[in-house]
Amino acid sequence: MKGEIQPAGRLLTTQELKKIGLTPQQAQALGAVRLKGEDEQGRCQRCGAVLTDPASCPLCRASHGWCEACANMGLITSCTDLWLFPAGELTPPQPAFKVKLDFTLTPFQKRAAAGILDWLRFSPEKQALLWAACGAGKTEVIFPALALTLNRGQRALLAVPRREIVVDLQERIKKAFPAVDLTFHYGGQPELARTGALVVATTHQVLRFRHCFALVIVDEVDAFPYRQDERLALGVERSLSPGGKMLTMTATPDLKDVERRRQARTLFYLPLRHHGQPLPEPEVRPDSREELLLCLKQAGPWLVFVASVREARELSNWLKEQGIAASGVWAADPAREEKIAALKTGQLQALVTTTLLERGITIPGVNVIVWRADRERIFERAALIQISGRVGRTADRPGGRVIWLAAQQTGAMREALESIRYLNRIGREGEGNG
Repeated sequence: MKGEIQPAGRLLTTQELKKIGLTPQQAQALGAVRLKGEDEQGRCQRCGAVLTDPASCPLCRASHGWCEACANMGLITSCTDLWLFPAGELTPPQPAFKVKLDFTLTPFQKRAAAGILDWLRFSPEKQALLWAACGAGKTEVIFPALALTLNRGQRALLAVPRREIVVDLQERIKKAFPAVDLTFHYGGQPELARTGALVVATTHQVLRFRHCFALVIVDEVDAFPYRQDERLALGVERSLSPGGKMLTMTATPDLKDVERRRQARTLFYLPLRHHGQPLPEPEVRPDSREELLLCLKQAGPWLVFVASVREARELSNWLKEQGIAASGVWAADPAREEKIAALKTGQLQALVTTTLLERGITIPGVNVIVWRADRERIFERAALIQISGRVGRTADRPGGRVIWLAAQQTGAMREALESIRYLNRIGREGEGNG
């Protein structure tokens, strides 16, 4: 499939059009700002945020508001225009197209993939949910659904929470879809001039699309920033073409959404990892420093999760005083990559971390401790499941220990443990999808 010259289904400012050398003859002009509500507040047409109070405009110097919420994607003000390019259909469709994989899907992956295909083909339901254990290989499960959409001459979108995931997925997607026109969109690399048949983008970049995709798949729907930002959910909804469908994927779904999807028969499970082993179930033990030392004196490596940067510093320093090869890491730490590498190579026995490392990291053979896991404001159900999911991710080291040190068992701890046990039960009993 060859890429189209026009940025199909894109919402671009006049300044962006100039930047890529396009004229808007084939685009629909939209006011960049619309009035909404009894107070007639100006709202951004791209992200829906309320504009600033009137002040000197950075573009024209007149006194009016602009959108601060999405300003890093190009300024939206009362004096600018937005241009919507029609999405159209892909021509010609390619019914003979097949996904190329270097491996065989597991039985659960095949079952989930088949259920999602049936939903796309036959179900009137607009939304579906894939509940996948951490590290279960959900990305490959969606490839057949993406291929079906492309073969129908329609566009598909895979939306992810962070730019690092877009970058990480590029080679896997290119290898699986070698003949497909692909575009990848993230901050600093927005790919303004072209819309691929298959688009992989951060949820922020999805704000640039409108009525474009017959299938939208949102990965890690529970993750920051998507869960905390209603604008991003609105942007994903707007990116769907009329009659389009949306699949959300997560290891930690909202339990009310699980029940809704179960009743609609659009809930699909991926309970086991590729190596077929169950998720390690957490042990709950007292939250004393003596207990912590007892754990760390056993074979590592260990990730020790704490609630704050201050605790990461204090606890890592204390562990060093006890003879443990430890260090602390947090989001603003410039040496975080070096410290993670040191844990992987065995130079460190323990890495004390904030929730920075609750997602997106695989360390073969790692064990996990959550220090004072009963701090429910930080260690909510989703965080505890994701943290526990760092253990046992590789085929050569499929086991490991997950230890929650706590003075009491909170509701979040009980719910997280129930969710882990529930997926393990489905994995043992082979219960179905849909």
